[in-house]
Amino acid sequence: MLLCEVRCSCGYSVSLRPLFFDGMALREKGSQHRFVDWVCPHCGAGSRFNVAEVPEREFTSATDSYEIAVFHAFLRCAVKGCHAHATVHTLAENEHPRLPIENWQVTARCYEGHPVRVP
Repeated sequence: MLLCEVRCSCGYSVSLRPLFFDGMALREKGSQHRFVDWVCPHCGAGSRFNVAEVPEREFTSATDSYEIAVFHAFLRCAVKGCHAHATVHTLAENEHPRLPIENWQVTARCYEGHPVRVP
């Protein structure tokens, strides 16, 4: 099975199905690159990565039923009057993020390119 490996600078990594990115990848206004905003469930570091640059590897031990629960946070823009938002993803546990949102160091930007607020 082909999986994509997302790695944080802290050394934590997670393998996700390529189809996972199809439903999550966005484009910022004026950009042609598809990206995903991700928060490390271990250290809380936020990062944006280009979907085309995520390394893919063949895993022989993975099964077709390989699934990982993911939490999707919709964060509002920090700029007054801007109604855009950013979607940030991380691993989930019991339908909540593994690492509480208040511990995230989010670098995500809304569709217009502005910073977002973390609740």
